[in-house]
Amino acid sequence: SLHDALPISQRLVAACLFHVAGNHRCRPFLVQHGAIGCLLGVGANGDDACKKLARHALARIFISVDPKLVPEGLAMSAVPLLVDLAGDEYVLQQFEACLALTNLALLGDSVASIIMERGWDSIQNLLYSSSHERLQVAATELVANCALNERVLEMFRERGMLRVWLAMADEPGNFGLCRASATALAMLAQVQEMAVALSEEGGVAVFCRLAATDHPELVWRALEGLRVLLLPEVTEKVGREPDAVEVRELPQTLKLLRGSAGAERFPPQVPRLAEEILDRLQKDLR
Repeated sequence: SLHDALPISQRLVAACLFHVAGNHRCRPFLVQHGAIGCLLGVGANGDDACKKLARHALARIFISVDPKLVPEGLAMSAVPLLVDLAGDEYVLQQFEACLALTNLALLGDSVASIIMERGWDSIQNLLYSSSHERLQVAATELVANCALNERVLEMFRERGMLRVWLAMADEPGNFGLCRASATALAMLAQVQEMAVALSEEGGVAVFCRLAATDHPELVWRALEGLRVLLLPEVTEKVGREPDAVEVRELPQTLKLLRGSAGAERFPPQVPRLAEEILDRLQKDLR
């Protein structure tokens, strides 16, 4: 068996699969022909060099392969190996591990829990200490896909941290970081406790500005957030209506987004959300 193979044989197998996985067109074929099981064996039991190559190959596969098409046991077994790879000292390995874990997190809460419990310190370091912008964006996207995990929620309960993420979302010039942060905040808004905190820390203003950026991905996320933050059950708990300065241009923005121009340029969810929020604002004014 591969587990009992000589280290040199394991290394050759891991190196071959790693290089093949570098071609995104080959990744589905690797899955179909059992490469994941082979890489899991080497990634868990090989020497250090074999482990790194095998885990990096797994990361490359899971960057582009739908994890729901992989047997659940194999996908779940890959998660801790990829979390450990994200804590490696090499930027490319960290980056591709984060991308793969972001994809795997779509499998649900059980995966998000493994990621955050095993890799929390490493992910925190990548979020706030990284001198590589693309790596920071990848780590932010990973947290966004795990935003409803209890450990992540606990982080956002610290108001200072919430303000940091609002500031990151309020910088559309840094598109990748802005989009990833806005995704996380729009997800957080679905939890009433966090929706209130977001409103109290200026989240309505941030989402209003993103809604006016005219960028489809940012607009969509902004409207998902505003749909919740402007609900009466949220504004009542905040104790005040959003300041006029925050929302004074929102109705005009929403009218543009729900119109024919919005239907042509944006995903279908955007005109629908714009209509829903505008109707609510108009009812509040009556």
